[in-house]
Amino acid sequence: MEIAEKLARLKTAEGLPKWVIGLFEEVANDAQRHIEIHLAQAEKAHCVLAQKHQITLAENHRLTIKSNALTLELAYYKRMRYGIKNEALTAEQRDLFVETFDADIAAIECELANKLERDIPTQSTQSGIKNHAWGLVAKPCQRTYQE
Repeated sequence: MEIAEKLARLKTAEGLPKWVIGLFEEVANDAQRHIEIHLAQAEKAHCVLAQKHQITLAENHRLTIKSNALTLELAYYKRMRYGIKNEALTAEQRDLFVETFDADIAAIECELANKLERDIPTQSTQSGIKNHAWGLVAKPCQRTYQE
């Protein structure tokens, strides 16, 4: 030991260095025991906290599922309660919806025809453009807007 060598070099009474060395070893052993005790306590606390964390995660997951189920159930009951009243259209609204729907479908068909012309090799036919790869027929379109 380094301390033992230094104490042995001292010009003191013969019993003093051994007594001091014994005292240092006792203090070192006590410190080692305290470290081991605290380490064991820390490991035990870590295990307890890990278990509590797992329980909390499971409970959180259970509550999230329950919350989602209640949200869906509430939405279902709201549809049942208010759906018929709010979804009924007047004759004017229904006609406007049909016109808008038809215009949207025509615009989508026109976009599809233009995309087919650009992206896939095509051959012109009397009724429109026929795609060889897919056998799709898209009529040529001209966009007209009514004000």
